[in-house]
Amino acid sequence: SHKITVATSKANKYMAQKQNPIYQISFKVDNKAAMNTTSDKYATIKSAQIVYVIGPGGTGKTFTGDYMAVMHGYHHVDGDIPLKHMCLVPEYKVIAEKYIVEGDWAPFYSELAQLTLEAAKDNERVVLSHATDKNDHRDHVIKKLIEGGASEDNITIIQLTIDPRVKALGLYYRAARMAEQSGMTMTGKNSNWHLI
Repeated sequence: SHKITVATSKANKYMAQKQNPIYQISFKVDNKAAMNTTSDKYATIKSAQIVYVIGPGGTGKTFTGDYMAVMHGYHHVDGDIPLKHMCLVPEYKVIAEKYIVEGDWAPFYSELAQLTLEAAKDNERVVLSHATDKNDHRDHVIKKLIEGGASEDNITIIQLTIDPRVKALGLYYRAARMAEQSGMTMTGKNSNWHLI
């Protein structure tokens, strides 16, 4: 009899532990079946189509990942997950502090690769979106994907770009919408904001 903790991600596992520390299932495992399942997962990773969408903030990386998920059946891994969940997952807080405070970026990008590989175990198509702006960081993710069993031939990188004026205008409207939702305004005679 083996025990496993049921969770699909570190954030879900952490939440499950907070809500119910004894969140486990007991079952008997046929070792031969377990070995087949492991090799099947590796085969799925090796054959998975992985798309890595990169580009500066505001170019539509998350939108592209969501679109590919809804319209083309990809599993979308949002590369901001470690930062968005660092208050929920202690490991993510450590990774974020190493990256932001100490400049040690390798654990952060290794985690992006690991999240992508985890998704590839159960999905034939995976898209990772992140504002990876340095070649070393991007190459590290690709290296970790390949070390984890992904086929180099099945990894595609898409780099999004945007005209700076279009981006600035989009960010203005986003900021105006957020200000309005907070009960503030960015227009009027006392505002320093002007359209381009």
